[in-house]
Amino acid sequence: MQDPRIRLFAIIAISGCAFISVQGALLAILWWILFTPGPALLRRARPLLWAGVPVAIVAAAMSLTGEDGLSYGIRLAGVLLVAIYAFSAWKPGEFLGVCCWMLGDRRGFSIGLAGEMALTGMQFLEGEVSRVRTALRLKGQALSWRTMAPAATGLVVTLLARAEDQADLLMVRGYTGGGSGCPRFSRGTWDFTALGAAILFIFFAIMPVRDIFILLQ
Repeated sequence: MQDPRIRLFAIIAISGCAFISVQGALLAILWWILFTPGPALLRRARPLLWAGVPVAIVAAAMSLTGEDGLSYGIRLAGVLLVAIYAFSAWKPGEFLGVCCWMLGDRRGFSIGLAGEMALTGMQFLEGEVSRVRTALRLKGQALSWRTMAPAATGLVVTLLARAEDQADLLMVRGYTGGGSGCPRFSRGTWDFTALGAAILFIFFAIMPVRDIFILLQ
C-alpha cells in the first residue's frame, strides 16, 4: 500500500477487527496474507518477532489457569502481524505528513514530529539488535536469554540517551511547537481494495458465523 493515509486507516480497521473476536483475528491474519509481503516481511523483520514471546507466555499461563488463553493468543497474534507490517511499511516522514494532512500544521506537526521521533527510535533499536546478533554470531555464541539480557539493558540505556539528545537539540534550535508541512501522497493499485477488505472483515467479525451463512442463503 503506497498511500500512508489509506494504509493507516486500513491498519486501524484491521487491528480493531482482530480485537473483536477470534473470528476477526483469523480474518485479520487472512488480510495480512493477502495484502502484505507475508513471509518475506517476517524474514526482514525477524527481530520484531521477539514481541511474540511474552504474548505466548501469557497465553500459556492463561490456559493453565483455566482462562481462554487460545483466544487471547490468536487475537494478539493477529494484532502483532499487523503491527509488524505497519512498522515495516513506514517510511520516514510519512507519519508527519499524515498528521499535518489530518490535523493541520500546528497540532498535526507537533503530533507528527513526536510520532516520527518514536518510530525512528524503534528503527534505531531494530538496527542495534541486528548488530548485536551479528556480533554474537561472529564470537561463536548462540543467541539466548543469557546473552541478550545484558545487551538489551545497554540498548535501552542507549535509546534513552538518544531521546534526551534529540530533546536537547530541539530546545537549542528554539522549537516550541507547531510547524508547516506540504505532504504529497501517491496511491497504489490495491490501496482501496485493501481498505475495503479491512472494513468488510470488521462486518464479518461482528456477525456470528451462523448469521453469515443465513445471509448467504
